Amino acid sequence: MDRQAIHVFLDACMQAKTVFNTLPALPEGLTVRHMRIIAAIGEKERQLKVSEVAEALHSTRPSITKLIKELFDRGYLIKQDDAQDRRLVYCALSPSGQQLYKLYIEKYQDVLAQVLGAVYSEEELLQASYVMLKSMALIRDIKEEDYGI
Repeated sequence: MDRQAIHVFLDACMQAKTVFNTLPALPEGLTVRHMRIIAAIGEKERQLKVSEVAEALHSTRPSITKLIKELFDRGYLIKQDDAQDRRLVYCALSPSGQQLYKLYIEKYQDVLAQVLGAVYSEEELLQASYVMLKSMALIRDIKEEDYGI
């Protein structure tokens, strides 16, 4: 494959990474990473184990645990220990977390749907998403020794 095509792909990845910068100003102390957790839990509309949130965000459990604690401390999440296995912790959106989800995630996605829907079909958008996700999975599997340096 031509290096120019790879360059264009990498540039598109870098620009796509900044898509969340177009969110409205977040409440003080919240970051895009916090909002991704709110989105992951809100989209499932049920309690999730911390490990399920980490998996949904392709992240590690320790980094997600820290962010979940911060969201819990701010009143956006409700945490519940599993009655039979105390190692398992479930989390769900609190009423203020649900409000945050509706305002920052659902409305944001509605605006994006209008903007992108005016240019792309749903099929084109899903195809682009598939290419990005499949490419990222392949790239994550590259090992340092593959570079031959």
